Amino acid sequence: MKLLLLLILILSTVALKSQVPDFKCGFDDMMNANPERAKALEQQTMAWKNLYNRTVNKRDFIYSYDTIFEVKVVFHILYNNASENIPDSTIYSQMQVLNEDFNRLNADTSKTRSVFLPVAGKLNIRFVLADKDPNGMPTDGIIRKFTNVTSFSQTNAGNYDSRMKYNNQGGDNAWNTDQYLNIWICDMYPQGASSFTAGYATPPQDAEHWNATSLNFPKSEQGVAIHYYTIGRYNSAATANNAFGLGRTLVHELGHYFGLFHIWGLNNTSCDKNIDDFIDDTPNTRFQASSCNYNNTCNDGAGDLPDPIENYMDYSWGSCQNMFTKQQASLMLFNIHNYRKSIYTPIVTKDSYETIEPVAIVPRIISNPSRLITVIANKYSKAEFEVTIVDVIGKLVMNKLQFQLNNPTPIAETEYLLDGHYFVRLKNIKTDEVFNFRWVKAGGI
Repeated sequence: MKLLLLLILILSTVALKSQVPDFKCGFDDMMNANPERAKALEQQTMAWKNLYNRTVNKRDFIYSYDTIFEVKVVFHILYNNASENIPDSTIYSQMQVLNEDFNRLNADTSKTRSVFLPVAGKLNIRFVLADKDPNGMPTDGIIRKFTNVTSFSQTNAGNYDSRMKYNNQGGDNAWNTDQYLNIWICDMYPQGASSFTAGYATPPQDAEHWNATSLNFPKSEQGVAIHYYTIGRYNSAATANNAFGLGRTLVHELGHYFGLFHIWGLNNTSCDKNIDDFIDDTPNTRFQASSCNYNNTCNDGAGDLPDPIENYMDYSWGSCQNMFTKQQASLMLFNIHNYRKSIYTPIVTKDSYETIEPVAIVPRIISNPSRLITVIANKYSKAEFEVTIVDVIGKLVMNKLQFQLNNPTPIAETEYLLDGHYFVRLKNIKTDEVFNFRWVKAGGI
């Protein structure tokens, strides 16, 4: 009897292990394969960090919650058999996961340990399935294509298989990667192997640090390639265990797509803070987590925090991941605005203000577009107003400058602003009436 129980235990253990194959993200291999490319992304990240450190105390990194960054998504489903041809419902559940996790609307935020609650962040980003293809024709944002390729798993010195991104190699050509977030879903499990690549993403580029053509990933390959096991909250292959399930593998990969490193950086054997993820509100970490085990791989003394298995950029199982940090969100927004600026559409939800009763003094902006803002009114007195300006990504660029509106008043302090679109808020200090305008600063006018 004891022998039978022991045999059952052994078989159960083997079965459990078979449900949790080794999996990894391809990002570190891909970056470390080209030291100059890794250096370029590190320098790009340091540019954000230097700006963040200079401006955070000036409130320049406060983002308006009235601005939503909408990203159009197209899924390329490449299947060789029926199980790989995942249903629409799986895609819909994945979209729900993305919109919850990036906006910290996920139900399991309650599992975030108290030490990490003060730094939990969100992006205010909305992922939507594309409704028009590149030719302007209606679409549901989901492409299905049979392929003769049984496994997109070829690797060479850190260069990951990109055949899924080309029609003539058994894949599907990207839609314009400057306008769509392309996600390729396919089998990336090498036949007979004990491990597989769960996914990989191309990072944002085109900053001054990417000064060699050889460093850049082709535009035709920009996006995310991901194994079909991992897609969706209800994918039966993914939810057999919660290691790479619950749709969080794609959340992780999109973190890379928007410029995040793993929380341990590109070197997972050191506690050297100079080679970690360059994010101050993620604790120093030596290497990736295993399952959902609590650990502290780098003890930095007083005030040190444990490894953040809650973080989407760890290797912890999807069942224990539930947050990005505020600085991770800031870095992603910085990269979206600067290096993926055409991928999103800013949606301003409060760009106008209606009053029920007529007001005595109604200001408005003239000369728009212009090099400066000039405010006039239906009549003049010595009414005092304050002006607040945010740019198209919701970053505060002028905070509550006060002026007296007793004649047409130019706001000369806008001379330092870059050319582009802004949202201007005028508030009557005495009556609290608020007026909102769109304004375009244009060169040469």
